[in-house]
Amino acid sequence: MKQSFYFMSPEFYKLNKSRVPRKFSENIDDFLSLFPPIGPNVKVLVESTPDYLHTPGVIDRIQSIGSHFRSVYIIAILRHPVYRFISWHRFAIQQGSIVDDTSLESFYKMNRPICVAFKDTDSCFFAKDSGRYEKFIPSFSKAFGEKFKAYDFDQLQKNPCELMKGLCSVIGLDSSCYNDYEFNVSNKTVIVQSRFIYNAYMRLRSVYIAILDTPLLYIVKPIRNVISKMYHRMNDRSRLSHGGISDSDFFIKNELFNEYLKDIEFCNSQYGFAWSNKAESE
Repeated sequence: MKQSFYFMSPEFYKLNKSRVPRKFSENIDDFLSLFPPIGPNVKVLVESTPDYLHTPGVIDRIQSIGSHFRSVYIIAILRHPVYRFISWHRFAIQQGSIVDDTSLESFYKMNRPICVAFKDTDSCFFAKDSGRYEKFIPSFSKAFGEKFKAYDFDQLQKNPCELMKGLCSVIGLDSSCYNDYEFNVSNKTVIVQSRFIYNAYMRLRSVYIAILDTPLLYIVKPIRNVISKMYHRMNDRSRLSHGGISDSDFFIKNELFNEYLKDIEFCNSQYGFAWSNKAESE
């Protein structure tokens, strides 16, 4: 299940009912209802919501239903915080949260602390704070011990098969399904060619999310898949993953490296990452 936001706070749910399929409760049946019917051969349930890592209260909510499972693993795919912030800048432009010509410096100044930014629920406006791994990762590590695993996003990019097979080994699953699996890029940041078409598509997407728990899903899903492919083919234009930082924004990039130095060193030390700790010219 991708981004159910199930373990987010009640306040978050109130502000995001249109895109959050289920409000958190300690009733295990409510959580299980997020998934298709669970047969006897199902070994693992996977729920993925990146916002969990930096949201207060999530650990307690996960642990409150954890006793219903033999084990609970927390898997974190961590991206270099500087390039993560740059990616958020581009995504904020893509989704229309900021105007197209907003500089990285302006976006940097727009960012606010998580507790304040949650009031408008647009994650791009606390992108800076949510990259402070050294601040919130230790809480997960302490709560879940060896069942908390952190992986480098760069490894996922370079060798996703190796990462997934290693993860299967940790959890105790058969990894042979990845022997001939074809990995593709999902949610790639793009340049939106028509803001009008983008907004119309996102409204349709909200309707689709609203009917996820209804019988209409089985009728609408094939239509949604066709529309989605047509939309991305018509309205997306690719951009480079790390390029495009102007000279005027290079100062802010340096500032980001300074700001995230503790987080970079923490991940390099704790998890064996090899993240750069200084800016280089693009």
